[in-house]
Amino acid sequence: MNTQEGGWFSPKALERVNYDEYICDKTAPHFGFTSWHDWFIREIKDGARPFNKDENEIINNSESYPYYNTPYKNVQWKDEFWLKDYRYSL
Repeated sequence: MNTQEGGWFSPKALERVNYDEYICDKTAPHFGFTSWHDWFIREIKDGARPFNKDENEIINNSESYPYYNTPYKNVQWKDEFWLKDYRYSL
């Protein structure tokens, strides 16, 4: 976790991840994350990603990391999907 090219805090990476949405200290080394695991399960600030189940039309990712592939459309509450060998549902 570094600021070098290809690092998690490189300029390109900072363009992709909006750290204003997360509970972190951008002035601390590694934004205060103590490990890869700590970064990967970082907490989202209240209100950063509002969700209205009545208007739900799309899942763009299952985690708090930017998706890299086309989102699923027209997902139903009863639908199940698999990610990293785990079954998920809404």
